[in-house]
Amino acid sequence: MMRAYFDSNGRRAIRHLPALAIFIILSLLLTWPLARDMRHVLYSWGDPVFQAWTIAWNWHAVTTSPGDIFNANVFYPWRNTLAYSDHLFGQTLLVLPVLALTGEGILADNISVLLAFILSGFAMYLLVFDMTGNRVAGILAGVAYAFAPSRMAHLEHLHLLSMQWPPLILLCLRRVTISTGASRRWWAGGLAAAFFMQGLSGVYFLYFSVVVLVIVGGVYFLFALIGRERQLAQSIALAGGACALAGGLLIPTLWPYQQVHNDLGIEREMAEVNFWSAKRSDYLAVWSDNRLYNSLLDDHFRHIEQALFPGLAIIILAGVGLTHSRFRREKWILLAIVAGAIVLSFGFTGTIFVRDVPLPYRIFYEGLPGFKAIRVPARFGLVALIGLGGLAGLGIDRLWRDACNRIPPRRQVASGVVALGFGLTVLGLEALTIMELPDPLPVDDPPPAYAWMAAHPAPTIELPMGEGD
Repeated sequence: MMRAYFDSNGRRAIRHLPALAIFIILSLLLTWPLARDMRHVLYSWGDPVFQAWTIAWNWHAVTTSPGDIFNANVFYPWRNTLAYSDHLFGQTLLVLPVLALTGEGILADNISVLLAFILSGFAMYLLVFDMTGNRVAGILAGVAYAFAPSRMAHLEHLHLLSMQWPPLILLCLRRVTISTGASRRWWAGGLAAAFFMQGLSGVYFLYFSVVVLVIVGGVYFLFALIGRERQLAQSIALAGGACALAGGLLIPTLWPYQQVHNDLGIEREMAEVNFWSAKRSDYLAVWSDNRLYNSLLDDHFRHIEQALFPGLAIIILAGVGLTHSRFRREKWILLAIVAGAIVLSFGFTGTIFVRDVPLPYRIFYEGLPGFKAIRVPARFGLVALIGLGGLAGLGIDRLWRDACNRIPPRRQVASGVVALGFGLTVLGLEALTIMELPDPLPVDDPPPAYAWMAAHPAPTIELPMGEGD
């Protein structure tokens, strides 16, 4: 009986491999020529250099002195200097084989970027497939989510690209609410694991995931109250307990951030938060390297952090998804994520009819420990993609069901292939980016200073200045 169970699940897993292959191919194509020389070239010599160092440091610390992993070799003599930014433990775990075989931080960072696109798309595919059973809808929703123009603007930010865990959190949470017995407990374990991995992958999306869970849990609780569904309320309580357990396991990775705050008093002042908040026009802004939309929407662009246009296709498909005759509960949940994320992206206040109105961002800023470390509320615009991607999947499913009523059964497979190809083309065009990589590192001809330092070992301070003028 156990063997039959694993054989059945193995066969079902194999059926998802073509979708995974599509995300791998698209990730290579839409980030090309990054894959051409991943050992010597990063997307830029700015943030990716720091991220490559972070991953390399994590590997070095794990293999030499794991207990000192947060006491990185920067900003001496301060302690917990790794906690001055995201520790990237989750990304490091995914590329451990690469680090073990090569020890190369640049290669590991580039592979992490590709994995972030691949896994983000695949996670949204799994969420949509779990809701609809429609593979075409899942694939196209995954592409719309993973390669949205607002995400492509963050090619330098690995911690923001690693958005594979929120869709899996929603998938497991949904399953907790519709399962019973041992199955429900297993899905609660999956929810805890997804939340835990999100906590290891980035502080921003850890907090964003907490906010998403508050929103989604609130919607589920309303459904439980309105429908007097005791089992649903119990499921939400179980899910809350699973996330609390995962949060407890994350404390050792979060406490150094609190110690940094205690030592240095670091937090984001309200003026800085206001500066990096979104405006309504930012949702029509794309960054300057987007090939399709830049000439149309360049007047709205302020900064890549505030280039929040998600693409026209995902907006239209999400709108269609709201008209789906099924998935009433899922539609409200996904819409609440979109609305909540957009509202929070505006920061402390929003403008309605020329009047400033206080917004709920202040509740999290004042009430959630550590939330004051969040510098850019506009990044909540990326969270809106989670709901938009799910709704887009429902929209594609509705269009496909309507089409199947008019297409003879013998032609439906061919029609599905055509629809998939057309959708991939449109979404690929929306994601197309001008990829101009910097010159590779001079491996065969390093600067003379490095040769001198190798011959005269001594404590050294190196000041990476990035690409500024």
